[in-house]
Amino acid sequence: MFCKSILYEFAVKTKTTWASYSVFRIEKPFTMFVASVVFNGNTYTGESASNKKDAEQNAARAAIKSILGVLCSLCHD
Repeated sequence: MFCKSILYEFAVKTKTTWASYSVFRIEKPFTMFVASVVFNGNTYTGESASNKKDAEQNAARAAIKSILGVLCSLCHD
């Protein structure tokens, strides 16, 4: 789970602005965290996690999956 590092390296190599994370705490029925990341003008939300660090990794993973999906669709056109 090094998605935040991968997203950071991608930003550096593509000279894109760095990712900005927001974490929200959900209290009920038990404490969970959900994170969103703004990257290159787009917002991506990850799956919930039991701690902030994992929630941020999940948000970065959602961004990477989306970016890869767009790049793969461009390759197949």
